[in-house]
Amino acid sequence: MVQTTPFHDILEPIGQRVAAFSHLPHLATHFPTLVGSFLLWNVIQYVLSPILSPLLSSTYANSYNERRMKPGEKKAGVSNGSNGKADKSKATAPRSLKGWHTRSVAFSHAVLVIPLAIQCLNLPGVDGTRGRAFGWDEKVGFVHGIACGFLWDTVDSIIHFEDIGFILHGIACLTVFLFGYRPFLAYYGPRFLLWELSTPFLNLNWFFDRTRVKGTTIHLLNGVALLISFFSARLVYGTYMADGKQSYNFFRTTYLNRSEIPAALFWTYCIGNVLLNGLNWFWFSKMVKTVRRKFASSR
Repeated sequence: MVQTTPFHDILEPIGQRVAAFSHLPHLATHFPTLVGSFLLWNVIQYVLSPILSPLLSSTYANSYNERRMKPGEKKAGVSNGSNGKADKSKATAPRSLKGWHTRSVAFSHAVLVIPLAIQCLNLPGVDGTRGRAFGWDEKVGFVHGIACGFLWDTVDSIIHFEDIGFILHGIACLTVFLFGYRPFLAYYGPRFLLWELSTPFLNLNWFFDRTRVKGTTIHLLNGVALLISFFSARLVYGTYMADGKQSYNFFRTTYLNRSEIPAALFWTYCIGNVLLNGLNWFWFSKMVKTVRRKFASSR
């Protein structure tokens, strides 16, 4: 399955040069998909989300100004009567709105890539002891193109820095999916993308917390779904359950084929797997702390 973009004839020759330089032979065919994916996420962030968000949420912009107002301050654009200075919430709102648009992209990416990843779970070309390590299928290449196009995530995490964990997560994911075009461990790429099952609920929870949905039954149910999906997809499935044991099988595959894997690649993937699993447990602990804090404050 080879997908094309309107600029396929222009991008594929460039992809061939990039593939030859990086020693990733299967990248050439899917380079247009990677570029198209990267452009799509930027269009959503800088064009579609700013246009559609005010139409979908009446509290889209106002919620930020209200959340950042200090006692005694008036709404954005109105002077503070006590000292005549402009309300600082006006200056902080744009940064917050970028967070809104960033999460619009993350939500869209998860909704798109999860069904595509599910379609790649039973491909014979990437199964078996050697197939899991060095097998290839063009369907996996297309899904990896969507995932690698999400290098947008890494760039955005650096530009709008919030947490070093987001940057490490972006770099690790980009590295894993990019080197899949070697080909290498293509079997595991779609399976690790299923960790994103919790992402739609995560971003919806962020939106609900900043709109009139906050505190409603829908907000509560989404929060429960977030905790269950995160624990199930990232901790249970990601660490233990997939095909027996996802990360265990990952390490087993790399170990059994270690004589054919360059040492740098072997250790990059092993360390990346440990890093990503560690981040999952760390983020889940933060989520649990947040839930406890909210319950404590509501008493």
